[in-house]
Amino acid sequence: MKRLGSFFIDKTDGSLNGRFIVLAYFVLAHAFFWKFLVPGQMVFGTDIITQSYPLQVMGMSEIFRNGAVPLWNPYIYSGMPLLASFSFHIFYPGSWLFFIMPTEFALGYLFILHCFLMGVFFFCFMRGIGLSREASFLGGFLFMFNAHLISLIYPGHGGKLFTITYLPLALLALDRALKERTFYYSSLLALCIGMMFYGGHIQILFYCGIVLFLFLLTGVAAMYRDKGPKWALRTSAGFVYAFAVGMLLYAVILIPAWQYKGFTERGGGALTKASSYEFATSFSEPPEDLSYVFLRNPFGWGKDYGEQPNTKEEFYRGRIGLRLSIDYFSVIGLALAAIGTLLVRNRYTWFFFGMALLTAFLSMGMFNPFYQYIYKYVPGFSIFRVPYAIMILIPLCGSVNAAFGFQKLLDWKRESGGKWPKYFASALASLGIVAGCVALVAKSRPDAFLNVFLSWRWVQEMLWYDTSDVYQRFAFFANNLLYFSIFLYAAAGLLFVYSLGLLKPRVLVAATALLIMVDLWPAGWDFIKTIPISEISGKYFKETQCIKTIRADKGSPFRVFTAAHNNELLYYGIQTVAGYHAAPLDYYQKIVDNISFDSSILDLLNAKYVVLPKKPEFDFRSVANASSRDWLLKKYEPIDDPDYYFYKNKNAMPRAWLVNKFFFVDAQPNALGVISDPQFVPGQAAVLADKLNANIDPNADLSSQSMEMTDYRPDSMTMKVHAPADSFMVLSEVWYPGWQAKVDGNDTSIFRTDYALRGILMPAGDHIVTMEFKPWNYRAGIAVTFGTLAFLLAVALWPAARRYRERRNARN
Repeated sequence: MKRLGSFFIDKTDGSLNGRFIVLAYFVLAHAFFWKFLVPGQMVFGTDIITQSYPLQVMGMSEIFRNGAVPLWNPYIYSGMPLLASFSFHIFYPGSWLFFIMPTEFALGYLFILHCFLMGVFFFCFMRGIGLSREASFLGGFLFMFNAHLISLIYPGHGGKLFTITYLPLALLALDRALKERTFYYSSLLALCIGMMFYGGHIQILFYCGIVLFLFLLTGVAAMYRDKGPKWALRTSAGFVYAFAVGMLLYAVILIPAWQYKGFTERGGGALTKASSYEFATSFSEPPEDLSYVFLRNPFGWGKDYGEQPNTKEEFYRGRIGLRLSIDYFSVIGLALAAIGTLLVRNRYTWFFFGMALLTAFLSMGMFNPFYQYIYKYVPGFSIFRVPYAIMILIPLCGSVNAAFGFQKLLDWKRESGGKWPKYFASALASLGIVAGCVALVAKSRPDAFLNVFLSWRWVQEMLWYDTSDVYQRFAFFANNLLYFSIFLYAAAGLLFVYSLGLLKPRVLVAATALLIMVDLWPAGWDFIKTIPISEISGKYFKETQCIKTIRADKGSPFRVFTAAHNNELLYYGIQTVAGYHAAPLDYYQKIVDNISFDSSILDLLNAKYVVLPKKPEFDFRSVANASSRDWLLKKYEPIDDPDYYFYKNKNAMPRAWLVNKFFFVDAQPNALGVISDPQFVPGQAAVLADKLNANIDPNADLSSQSMEMTDYRPDSMTMKVHAPADSFMVLSEVWYPGWQAKVDGNDTSIFRTDYALRGILMPAGDHIVTMEFKPWNYRAGIAVTFGTLAFLLAVALWPAARRYRERRNARN
């Protein structure tokens, strides 16, 4: 029993044992996410189902089939880079679970793993800055189960969660580097920054970078008088070194992605939509929505379409437009954070309180009149949209100050700190009484409030000018206010009982953790949804009759144009003309935007089948009317299908063909106009922006040409080609730097053709043509990443090696 007790309690100081705390985090994380452990179930997230899951299935199947990580995704948008577009995070260590677990299970277990790591890393940070194990444990508990972070699961924003996981550890490394000014801790910070890069959400990394930079500045300012300018300069240089090495660690993705961003709308220059003020401030946090930090769910969440029920309560209406997550911090946590902020006056509490205010200020975006100056003059803010996303920092800031507040409670008796716990309890109880009375009056006499509120224009905007259910929504808000008051009473009661000396510190830890659990866990459970794995193929990726018809076509490669699917066809390995991606290739997106059934664009893109919905399945999918369907019969052959308007394209071009006539245009945008013209016939001529240095007879007979695809993989293809005469071969494959072509083993140039496709010169005769996607930047990135990793491992092992040498020398 004594040994068992030592596992829970450290016998040296009587505090909680660190091993027990880590085990507690592990068990609690698994208990909280128990739904993800149920056999036959998998996590549901809107982006997980439509994007992450099919891409993960595709990527892993290609790895197992070909023995290599695919760099190109041929299944959406007629082909686009896979790794460079942040679509497949296989180099992130957490993703290695997919090699040992079924994809459906690993997707959910990733959230369990990161919830556990958030608690452990936060605990380490608090211990590193001097807090007790009890206070550190409670802060980590509050952070790992915070409703905002957990609510990111429902929209499928795992990348945000994975990135923020490493911020507490990065702050610990930076704090140690400030205090000890060691190369070792700067290198540890570099490793944390690299892991945040691999987390997969660059915008959240940007916000984490702001926190780290400001933490550095405040730390240098606080210690400057004692340590001097040379120390400040060396410490700042260590911070720059850490970010540089962290970026180098991510070079395998970052270098290809840097090239890719130049071909996307979001990565363009100052005149593109991606950097417009309207774009950068889309999805800003309205000031009234900041109440989500204090109230559990004042205006609802979710959206009023889609098959998966989003919430048992009210659907969200508000000026942010769409809310799939909440920002609730916990009433108990807020009370503790208030104690930490007001009574613990050190650089940590003031920094994180100021950081919380700055977060709220920046989150308001378009609703903040000063944001236009931040957009103009502060680097980075014009690149990203969704200012609301910065609210992910609130859980960290609040949890730090709550941990300090709890430490203040633990130290109260030892420090003889007076009667402030009773005063704080009285203040909380008074606030609870006021909130409760307002809630009860609002529920009993709603007209007294609504007559005033509905006269305000911003309230009308909040309600989307729909007041049909305003009484129901107002009652919903009042219920949340009442919930707030009840937990204020609970916090006041706990504090008051402790102030009377009736609770020991360990009991206080357990009681506070239990109250936080009762407060936060039900809020988080609303966002933890699972679906039976059987529904993947039976519902979300149902093999309909049209999909069966398409899959049964075993001829030469072809694509499908569908207005009834996003990435669902990707799941079945069907290549599509369109799809969904947050940042597709800009020039290819322009082709998709110009698709019309009277042009030859679909023919050009090898679209053998066309699928149109019979009913609008989502809000952005329109249905072809009777007249347009009659018109389609002129060009497309109808196929009977119970679910969709399904057509076979009579004029679809093969994956490759030969031409000997050309349109030469002086700029690529002009080429888009040519291929969009209904008079353009793809098989008769090619559109080029550069003159060909070749002697091609425009009158040669190419009717006996033949192309046979003998091997087709994401990153390579091989064809047997018969060319009756010297000609030019057009491939219905998207042009992008990094593709290399060979004819009979000899290198040949690839020309950007028909605005977005590839073309090569083809001599007369029979040939073997190969194309491989071998971008130099990926190979360079691999070398830099592994070189940086080896360097960091050497730095990590250096202290141990030095201690070993010292012991050996001492023995000698």
